[in-house]
Amino acid sequence: MSKRAPNHANNEQYTNKVWHTLQCLNHETHLRLLRFLRSPYFIVSKTMAPLCDALLKHLDRGDAGFDRELVWQKVFPGEPYDDVNFRKCCSDLLRLITEFMAQEMIANNPDRRAIDTLTYAVENKVEPVIPGALRQARALLSNKPYRTLNDLWNTYSFEYQYYATIKDKVYSRTNLDEISAQLDLVYLVEKMKLYGAMLSQQ
Repeated sequence: MSKRAPNHANNEQYTNKVWHTLQCLNHETHLRLLRFLRSPYFIVSKTMAPLCDALLKHLDRGDAGFDRELVWQKVFPGEPYDDVNFRKCCSDLLRLITEFMAQEMIANNPDRRAIDTLTYAVENKVEPVIPGALRQARALLSNKPYRTLNDLWNTYSFEYQYYATIKDKVYSRTNLDEISAQLDLVYLVEKMKLYGAMLSQQ
């Protein structure tokens, strides 16, 4: 049996975490989010994109909130409003938005993509891909005028994955020294950042 929310006078001003999260994103990001939600590779449910689109239309009009029943009818036309199901849909949408945020970070970080490709190839023993993935990751990481903390982490990850490809080869020189040195660098930089934060608080 469906459950209807009380039809208060301020129902049109309803907001929730999904609404406030979407408010934090700009219009271009909204468009990319809708493409993400419509992708069958990432999303199985066919209700998430219509739900998000209905909420975004309210945001685009500058509304302070939305009418849950009107949004429901956009997603489930002709079906009686079910508050429990609506809340679950919003919770699922919020989870997918956070997955989209992670995907955005990956898409905007070619170094991380190269490292992740190499890691996948090594861990799943996709041998034909490993040499090219190694070359691509090495080229990206070595072509840096200066290195950020993320670059240090990525270089450590690269050295670790490179070791995984050569550790069983008898005549290959291992790179354990490079791994250790890179890990020391990451530790020192993190320690300096923490010490600087402590000094600034004093």
